[in-house]
Amino acid sequence: MPPFHVDSRMFAQLMQPLPTYKFILKRIADDWKLLLSIFSGVLIASALVSGAPIYLNSLKRLAVNTAIDRSSSTFLDLLAIAPNIPLRDDSIDRSGLEVDEAINNHLSEFFLSRERFLKGPIFLVGTPRQPLPTALDADERASRGYFQHLSNVEQHVTFIDGAMASDQVIEGRNGPMIEAILGATTANVFGLSVGDKLRFTPSLGDPKRITVEIVGIMNPTDPAEEYWKYNANLFVAPAPLDDIPDIGIEVDPEEPPIALFVSKRAMLDSLRDAYPGTLLSSTWFIFVDRAGLKRIEPDELKRSVRDFEKELSERLQGSAVFTGIETLLRRFERRSFFSSVPLLLLLTIMVITVLYYLTMMVSYLVKSREADVALLRSRGVSTPQLVKLYAVEGLAITTLAVVVAPFLAFGAIAISGKLPFFSEITGGSPLPVDMRLSPFLVAGAVGALSLAIFVVPGVLGARAGLIIHKLRSSRPPSVPLFQRYHLDLLLLVIGGLVFWELNARGQLVSGGLFKGVQVNEALLLAPVLVLTLVALVFMRLFPLIVRYIGGESAGLQQAVVYGSTVLLALTITTEAISAGAFDGLWLPLALTAAIGATFWATDRAESGPAVGTAGISVGSALCSRTPSIGRIFAGSLFSAWAPMGEAPLSGRPEVA
Repeated sequence: MPPFHVDSRMFAQLMQPLPTYKFILKRIADDWKLLLSIFSGVLIASALVSGAPIYLNSLKRLAVNTAIDRSSSTFLDLLAIAPNIPLRDDSIDRSGLEVDEAINNHLSEFFLSRERFLKGPIFLVGTPRQPLPTALDADERASRGYFQHLSNVEQHVTFIDGAMASDQVIEGRNGPMIEAILGATTANVFGLSVGDKLRFTPSLGDPKRITVEIVGIMNPTDPAEEYWKYNANLFVAPAPLDDIPDIGIEVDPEEPPIALFVSKRAMLDSLRDAYPGTLLSSTWFIFVDRAGLKRIEPDELKRSVRDFEKELSERLQGSAVFTGIETLLRRFERRSFFSSVPLLLLLTIMVITVLYYLTMMVSYLVKSREADVALLRSRGVSTPQLVKLYAVEGLAITTLAVVVAPFLAFGAIAISGKLPFFSEITGGSPLPVDMRLSPFLVAGAVGALSLAIFVVPGVLGARAGLIIHKLRSSRPPSVPLFQRYHLDLLLLVIGGLVFWELNARGQLVSGGLFKGVQVNEALLLAPVLVLTLVALVFMRLFPLIVRYIGGESAGLQQAVVYGSTVLLALTITTEAISAGAFDGLWLPLALTAAIGATFWATDRAESGPAVGTAGISVGSALCSRTPSIGRIFAGSLFSAWAPMGEAPLSGRPEVA
């Protein structure tokens, strides 16, 4: 065991109450390689865990945005219907204000515009060709129709003849007289033209009639635009009515209704004067902005639509809201649940692997500090003081990792949108990410777990004194049982056979000549077996890698360097033979021989910095000559030289 270098300054500092920050900084500086590995493990684990909700939310937003882009505007727009509104100015105006307030309260983030559609009751209509029947028992058919008002309709129609109807209401002998416009299709069916007058009445027994003069024949400017809900015939040339007429009135079931567009003022005044108590049906077409929908989180979007529907039902009794947004989100939630399960399972395996790596690194750190802890205990340092010492170190590592990890996850997930896998969907744009609290909370939970993994083994190992440390150094613990009898290698062979069988069959079911198809349970356990094999192989190779990086295994370093040198020489020769350039072969081979000779000389002289400098110089020359040689050199040779001359993992508590 190497002697302890304790001077008077260190002894004086050890007598002071712990933790001494200079002493902690000295310990961190001595064990910076292992502490950096532990920090990397905590950072990776925190980034993976904090990235899970970010990534799932990004995929959710991306899928919803894609579904919104692929849906028609009619499917996404909202349709609010309020039936049976009393025919009074205050009722009509108040209902419009109620809808506007509900929109401002819940839909303002993606609201684009709205149009209002008022529709009156079904009337019997007398035309110049087919006047109203004189009596109920008359053997004459009656036509039917209704008044309708669609806001801003004059901006979306083209007049074939005439002009837009006015708000004027004139009192006639049998009732009010108003103006209206008519679609060209309906005008052709009934033979109507500008100047014709129609008679509207709810019943043949009612003496009052509303006289309507046709002042314009029009066609929709763009029948397929969003204003008309992509089908202008719903308003301009409606289908035949399904309503059953009153008893004694005969109608043609194949005849469409006469749908007249009138102004809002003329509609309200004429119906109120002629038939007070009439009820209207009001419909609001609420157009939404796709970009606004994609800016809102799916849960918030669903809540906004539901709150709008709830508030509108409270303000307007009997109202209803129809939209495809809820259907789109409900359909997506079902799919996202099943797609997120495999991702969470994979994430769990990755996090467990990283935590296992973290545990291994902490165990090596504890072993490297056994001599230091034994010396501290011999100087009277108590267990609570050691706990405080490890806790300060652990907090410095985990706090930094926990703070950085969520931002690292945000950036990595956003940039992943530019990958080829997502570029077809995102168009080369970053994935949508939202800053929220949950990634920081889960990262904090992983940080707390990592802090416990860092502190608890160190405290448990600190209970031993100097005598126990000497006993462990003289008789180190044996390797685990499964490595002593090479059980991990046996499982590796079995796992290879299982995967070879699975690859040969290509399926998990099996069957025979005299039995039906059945599932092979052994093949179902293959994923569990491969994870176990990965863990066992990691437990066997990981200590060797740590010893190699820490500079404790000179033989392993020599094997890697000499093997890399031979591989480098073979690569140079192979490339020269394939290219037929034998003239320039001597220089790379000479440089390769110089690598081996330089390493041998500096290794004998135990001058680690010299071999590192020589390796970088020769490696730069080789990289400038052939890129493939540079890759081999950078991947193996330089990594083998880097630990040379470094202190072993067992630190020495020297405090300046």
